[in-house]
Amino acid sequence: MKSLRKSVLIFISAESFDEIEFTSVKSKLASKYQIFICSDATNFCRGSKGLFVQPDVKLFNVHPKNFEGIVLIGGKGIPAYFNNVLLKKITEEFNKLNKCVAAICGAPVILLNAGIIAGKNATVFEKYEKIFLQNGVNFTGTDVITDGNIITANSNFAAESFAEHIYNYLENK
Repeated sequence: MKSLRKSVLIFISAESFDEIEFTSVKSKLASKYQIFICSDATNFCRGSKGLFVQPDVKLFNVHPKNFEGIVLIGGKGIPAYFNNVLLKKITEEFNKLNKCVAAICGAPVILLNAGIIAGKNATVFEKYEKIFLQNGVNFTGTDVITDGNIITANSNFAAESFAEHIYNYLENK
């Protein structure tokens, strides 16, 4: 009998998601976990360099209990989701269940707006550092930081390390 692999949800924006961040996380986690791609796109999501990805799950169909964690991928399209009510609610639910909540580049702003990183150690793309400092986040300035079940990274330069942090967290949970 084949055993079922645990699942991880990766959220990407409908337009201009960061392909390096996406492929780094997906390739690292896919060796051990079943990966589901999530978006609000009506069809394909388009990366910043032209990669097209078909989402497996629509944002409104996400049930956090079905996954070990959620990873929010950054890129030029992520600011459109900073105040997305449904995405904030989903990240809150993952956090309440003490599941892995990871975000890279500008995506940690979603975690800030969801109210789950105030008082925690976190990092974000340099353009958004001031927002973190003004809103009670212990901005570390490091490339990648894990604080409890929250993992944040500041840019696609840290994508490999970010993926490694997520993998290690999930393996040691």
